[in-house]
Amino acid sequence: MNIFKTKVFKNGGSWAIRIPAALRSDAGELYIWATGEADTFMVSTAPPIDRDKAFRDWLLSDSGVSPAEGQEFTDLLAELRSETSEYKNPFDLTGKE
Repeated sequence: MNIFKTKVFKNGGSWAIRIPAALRSDAGELYIWATGEADTFMVSTAPPIDRDKAFRDWLLSDSGVSPAEGQEFTDLLAELRSETSEYKNPFDLTGKE
């Protein structure tokens, strides 16, 4: 994984980020969305996938899984997502000496 440091600057009334040449895209448009963590966002040439909606759509299709079973699984996933993990954000400078 390549990590790039870039600049944030004011452009008229908006904030902008400078995209490094190594990440240049001819897409014309980019998608940006918050990840749920404070001050963290993603930029992509493809729109984000709403995994919960995709799962619900799959359940409503002829998947063979009952809605009640699907809800139990969805609740389990939500519980697992809310648990703290050992993951360390490589960009988090707090706690570094």
